[in-house]
Amino acid sequence: MASRDTRDRLGWPTNGQVGRHPAPVQPDEHLAVLMRTLWGYHGLGCDLARTAVALGKHRSTVRYRLYRVRELTGLEPEDPRSAEALLEIAGLHA
Repeated sequence: MASRDTRDRLGWPTNGQVGRHPAPVQPDEHLAVLMRTLWGYHGLGCDLARTAVALGKHRSTVRYRLYRVRELTGLEPEDPRSAEALLEIAGLHA
């Protein structure tokens, strides 16, 4: 079994944290994360790897966020016209 110090470094829950849940993310915060991801993705030429590095996230996280944009809006995040419309609505692009 891992020591408490090891669990802390690995981000595992310690005895005092078991059963605690993080505060739920508000819908506006979730949308903002998706839009920032979309904005970064297009700003970096739709390069998934570069976007992941720029956001400090794994490529799978960026891919999932783009999937969620598609699922929530019905628009294709890879399509520049769709992305432009979404970013304009969100106020992130002029």
